[in-house]
Amino acid sequence: MADSWTGRVLISVTRALYVGQAFDTHVHTHHAIQISVALDSPFALREGEDCAWRSYNAAIVASNVRHQLDGRGGRHALLHIEPESVDGRRISRAAATTGIGELSASVVEKVRGAVERAECEAPSAVRARELFVEVFDAVDLAPLRRSALDDRIGAAVRELRADPNRYGSIPALAAGAGLSASRFRHLFKAEIGVSCRRYLLWVRLYNAVRELAGGGSVTDAAHAVGFADAAYLTRTFRRMFGIVPSAISRSVHLVDGDTQPEVGDHGLDRRDDR
Repeated sequence: MADSWTGRVLISVTRALYVGQAFDTHVHTHHAIQISVALDSPFALREGEDCAWRSYNAAIVASNVRHQLDGRGGRHALLHIEPESVDGRRISRAAATTGIGELSASVVEKVRGAVERAECEAPSAVRARELFVEVFDAVDLAPLRRSALDDRIGAAVRELRADPNRYGSIPALAAGAGLSASRFRHLFKAEIGVSCRRYLLWVRLYNAVRELAGGGSVTDAAHAVGFADAAYLTRTFRRMFGIVPSAISRSVHLVDGDTQPEVGDHGLDRRDDR
């Protein structure tokens, strides 16, 4: 990719939002659901080299769909969501489940308004959380009820956030929670919405983006977050987001967008879609 993407990155476990200039991606397939919204001029999408380009102001790309984006250098909001998460399951039900789907003009208007309001305020974790909520609302997703997260899983999540390399042993985490490994895996996915392994991948990518935004090299970022080497991080990054990590220039501003609910009296809260 010849052009660097310059903008603001909000990333949390299970979701990431990029707001800024967008150029082209390689033809790729990623597991995350992608929502793309033009903030000034339309972008183009196609499902592969042999498919025709189509112009959009807002589109959703379902999980595991082969596609290519041409941002044409315009400003865009690009949202990636883990499909197994609570948000991902609800977006799949509310919007599209296969292929590339066009979103309504009202989505464009709402997302543009949300971004404009956010850009008038100082970046913060609270404002990042609000922006995510507004973007979700733009695709007609009602707010989720909240319920207390199991204390044992809350403690494990705090450990994993503090030190992603702690993931080396699920049995150790399970023992710390007083559970068998199989019961721990089951309860973690039930409480968080994604497997422990998938959760850790998002945590590591979150920390990798932080390293890159701070001026670190891809090699430095890979080693800092527990990837074997820069090549492994690059492959993972491209698989998740369709761009290589080196495309994120030093002018990209990382907002600490940990949009998971805050720690409360009962540990982390989870959001319940029941």
